[in-house]
Amino acid sequence: MTEFILNDRTIRTDAPLGTVLLDVIRYHEHLPGTKIGCREGDCGACTVLVGELKPLDSARGDQVEYRSMTSCLLALANVQGKHIVTVEGLNMDKLSPVQHAMVDESGTQCGFCTPGFVVSLSGCCLSHESVTEDLAIRAIDGNICRCTGYKSIERAASIIAEKLTRKDVSDPLKWSVANGFLPSYFTEIATRLRAITHPTPLVRARDLAPLLGGGTDLYVQKHDTMHHSPIRSVFNDEA
Repeated sequence: MTEFILNDRTIRTDAPLGTVLLDVIRYHEHLPGTKIGCREGDCGACTVLVGELKPLDSARGDQVEYRSMTSCLLALANVQGKHIVTVEGLNMDKLSPVQHAMVDESGTQCGFCTPGFVVSLSGCCLSHESVTEDLAIRAIDGNICRCTGYKSIERAASIIAEKLTRKDVSDPLKWSVANGFLPSYFTEIATRLRAITHPTPLVRARDLAPLLGGGTDLYVQKHDTMHHSPIRSVFNDEA
């Protein structure tokens, strides 16, 4: 059983550990905003944010740190105890500054790639770096758009970078929630992740279950094989 938080819901699934997260999101949890594009980690249409508890120091404890990842190459085994954010998980009663900038600068045409861009740019809000225009544009260098010619998206990224110059880099999550970049449920995620127990060993004959780090080439070349393999995660294994 794999347990993680998907947007604001705790998910417990017995899907094969080799299943890619993209398929869990779309076919098991019915969230269609995360798109199926190349299935090779190149186009960025399936981008999600992955949050993981990281220790700060003995005085401050830990906090959730986020990275953008392509869900088409991310095995379910590697999301145990993490927070997964799809484009639906960024929605609020009104548009966020990231969503507004994409709309105001006409940063979308067919709309297929747009969720990935929104997720990647929202990741800038959660970084501990001071955001510059260059950094905001680099945050979307893994996202491909075949319609706009990119200039409208670059303008949107510049607007977002300007708004993030006031970001509190010591606690970007709290600042982002307070300033309307992220939904309020983000402030509860650290507490909820601490309550998720460490996974038990995946198989008794541990040497029969290969360790998996990433899936960059494996899922491109051997998707069906990996889906049914009794894998265990490098990141969650106790050995």
